[in-house]
Amino acid sequence: MKKDFDKEVQSILDTYSDEVKEKSDAILKECAKDCAKECREKARQLFNGKKYYKGFTTKVVSNDQYDFEIVVHNKTYPGLTHLLENGHAVKPTPKRAGKKTRVAGKAHMKPAAEKYTEEAVRRMESEL
Repeated sequence: MKKDFDKEVQSILDTYSDEVKEKSDAILKECAKDCAKECREKARQLFNGKKYYKGFTTKVVSNDQYDFEIVVHNKTYPGLTHLLENGHAVKPTPKRAGKKTRVAGKAHMKPAAEKYTEEAVRRMESEL
């Protein structure tokens, strides 16, 4: 009798765990897509419609049963995101004599990442 009860409880917990995982996966993937879309729009505004904005997409990095990571990245110009977000040095040349040697960064990914991280947490708390 006790073994049947234990098996039944374990079955219910496993079912609940799978449902929670499916809902949280869906929420995270949707928030990541929205984040990539916002990064695209912000990059389009900040960088005058250059091709850079078209490359923003999402990617699932590791996918274990209960552990995975979704990354928003630029597949077209992967190294450029860091330079544009944080700023970079400019090589001094005779033409640039006396001019600044550093370009300021324009935050376009970090605000979106923070916004959609909070959104995912809020949605998980309300739906689960």
